[in-house]
Amino acid sequence: MNARRKMVDELLETIIEEHMENANKQQERYDFVDVMLSLMESDYMQHVKFDHGHIKSILIDVLAAGMDTSANVLNLAFPELLRHPKVMYKVQQELKQEVGMDRMVEEMDLPKLSYLNIVIKEILRLHYPVAPLLIPHESTEDIVINEYYIPKKSRVLVNVWALGRDPNVWSEDAEEFNPDRFINLDIDIHGRDFQLIPFGSGRRGCPGMQLGLVMVKYILAQLLHCFNWEVPDGVSPSDLDMTKKLEAKRDDVRDEERRRHGGKVSEIGGEGFSEKSRVEKEEASWTCGDEVNEKEGEGFNTKSRGGEGGGARRAHEAKETLHKREGTKDEAKR
Repeated sequence: MNARRKMVDELLETIIEEHMENANKQQERYDFVDVMLSLMESDYMQHVKFDHGHIKSILIDVLAAGMDTSANVLNLAFPELLRHPKVMYKVQQELKQEVGMDRMVEEMDLPKLSYLNIVIKEILRLHYPVAPLLIPHESTEDIVINEYYIPKKSRVLVNVWALGRDPNVWSEDAEEFNPDRFINLDIDIHGRDFQLIPFGSGRRGCPGMQLGLVMVKYILAQLLHCFNWEVPDGVSPSDLDMTKKLEAKRDDVRDEERRRHGGKVSEIGGEGFSEKSRVEKEEASWTCGDEVNEKEGEGFNTKSRGGEGGGARRAHEAKETLHKREGTKDEAKR
């Protein structure tokens, strides 16, 4: 880990030194690093410590944010393209026409790949893999918007995920992946048009937006230009499920059980469940006819487990078992 940290530090230091040399040569190129270097020498920062270490930290934030989020976009792009092979074919035909097959895609080719650009727009519209609620904002004054009163200093979350799926904006097929919708729509992705703001807008917009877009376009273009992609044999493109699910991790469930049962969780009932909750669940299963038997994997009612009244008997047995176990624990404590 220390070796990697040292390697990254040396790389960033090299970048800073190159920009300092270019500044001394008065070259015309002026980017984000040059801005931060100029701040180090400005009177504006004379009362604030701002050195190479701060510049490196900011660069790491920008680079890391751009790489991680770009990977998320690519992870969503390929399943959608596999589900819609006609769209993939259109992108590949565009690459064949604009780039040719005798060389690799280069960064200078990206502005010419118009269909690839609208495919990426559609992926960001439909999935918003980075921040579906953007970053929290705070209202600076009392205001009324569409008859809603928003007090000063209210925390405001912008649901861009809902904006991207609003049928009033995108027509009735807003839930469908259809890049062709952008062919006749002049909608900017950089924050000018509020129908599509995956990176936010204004001065609070994502600082790594341009880096992320270039990385996604470049990598996706390279992979589609060099390879043909298809689902494995026996799998239909429609089998790919792009539905998002919100699930708690097992550790989260376990922590919740600890809070509910006094900080004690028994392994008898399975990881993440207390012994008490397991017995209560069995009691409910024997009493109710619409529960699922986890051991047998099928639904059952009171008649199927011991005949008429069998469910009530087992419910009573479950209660006695629970009382005995709790009594044993009390004896052990005394």
